[in-house]
Amino acid sequence: SFDATHPELEFNVGPGKTLDTNRYCVLIVNLLGNGLSTSPSANADRSNVQEYPACGTSVCDNVRLQALLLDSLGIQELACIYGYSMGAMQALHWAAMYPNRVKRVAAVCGSAKPSDFNIVFLDSLEAALLADKDCDVSTGWKLLG
Repeated sequence: SFDATHPELEFNVGPGKTLDTNRYCVLIVNLLGNGLSTSPSANADRSNVQEYPACGTSVCDNVRLQALLLDSLGIQELACIYGYSMGAMQALHWAAMYPNRVKRVAAVCGSAKPSDFNIVFLDSLEAALLADKDCDVSTGWKLLG
């Protein structure tokens, strides 16, 4: 999900739960740029904040990075990829981009691309950020506050 983080999935993870840790190794990766992973706002060293891509990141960027993470861990195949909302978009992208690596997809409350309504919603979030006096877009979306 756009604003979801790994603690919000914990109700679904564990022995006997939907993502059963008695049967599977469960790996949860936060969305790139969601504030817990890599993002300008999560960067403790404010001197290199401009290293974050000024153009933002895409669902495909996240899926590629997740694949690289799995490669680094020696994991070649996933029994299932689960995603909710924007995570469902990522799950569907996984199936399209790496069909030989994903056996099953559980895309919950999501679609392959955002609807017009969803685009308006996301544009409203962007507008709120841009309205902040501490948001300086001339430096590549650097929040100064």
